[in-house]
Amino acid sequence: MNKSILVPIDFTEITENALKHALGLSKTLNTGVKLLNLVKKETEANRAKSLLETLAEKYADQNIPISTFAEIGEIKEIGHFAEKLQSGLVVMGTHGLKGIQYLVGSKALTVITNASTPFIVTQAAPTKTVVKEIVVPMDFVSEEKVILSAISKFANALQAKVRVLAAGHDDEILSKKVKLNLSFAKRYLREKNVDFTINEAPGKKSFQDEIMDFTKMVDADMIALVNHHEDGYKNLLGKNFDQNIITNSHKIPVFMFTGKKISDHRDIFMMFS
Repeated sequence: MNKSILVPIDFTEITENALKHALGLSKTLNTGVKLLNLVKKETEANRAKSLLETLAEKYADQNIPISTFAEIGEIKEIGHFAEKLQSGLVVMGTHGLKGIQYLVGSKALTVITNASTPFIVTQAAPTKTVVKEIVVPMDFVSEEKVILSAISKFANALQAKVRVLAAGHDDEILSKKVKLNLSFAKRYLREKNVDFTINEAPGKKSFQDEIMDFTKMVDADMIALVNHHEDGYKNLLGKNFDQNIITNSHKIPVFMFTGKKISDHRDIFMMFS
C-alpha cells in the first residue's frame, strides 16, 4: 500500500481545514497527501483539476508531496476512491451537524460504513501541530475490542497517549463485564507498548456527554470511535450517537472506522507501521 492520506475537497474553508489536518499528520506519519474533487461530468474535470493544483501550490512550502485528482463520482463513493488511489487514511471535513448533509449527503455515516479505509472527520482548523492525546470511548459491545488493535498502531505511529474511557453502568452485571474487559484492555495495550490510561465514566450523564466532558478535561486532540452501524451505542443511547460525536460542539477531530470491516483482522493500518 502506498503511504498517502486522501482529502476530499469541495473548495470550502471546511475542507481546506481538513487539508491542514492532513498535512500535519503527514509530517508525523511520513506520507504524501492526495486531494480529490468529485465532479458530475467529464467536462468539469479540467477546471476542478486546475483549482486543486492551485490549492496544492498554496501549501508547497510544507515540503509534502501533494497530488491532485478530479474524478467523476458521488460523495458516497469516497471509500471506493480511497482504495483506487491506494490511500490508507481519509481526512474529511464536515460542516457540522446540519452541514454534514451538505458534504456527504443525507446519510452521513454511510460514507464511512461502506469504506474499509479509516476516516478522520474534522471541522475547524487544527490548533496544535501534533496529535498527543487520543480519547477512546468503549462500552465493550461485541465489535468494540477491534478498536484496541487499530488505535494501538495509530497511537504508536503518532507517539500519542491513549486515554480509554469506559462507560459507567449502575447495573451490577454490566459493571462487572466492563471491569473484566478493562483488564483485557490493560493487558493488550501494555503488550503493544502503548502509552495509555484507563478511566471509567461516572455514569451520571449520557455516555456521549461524559465523553465530551472527559475530552475537554484532558485537552485531547482526537476521539477514536468505531462505527457502530445499528448496534452498540445506537441501541443504548440513540441512533444519532456516532453522528453527534463526529459533529461535536468542541470541534475535536474524530478518528472513525468500520469495525465489521476489520473483524477478519486484516491490517488496514500498514501505512502506520
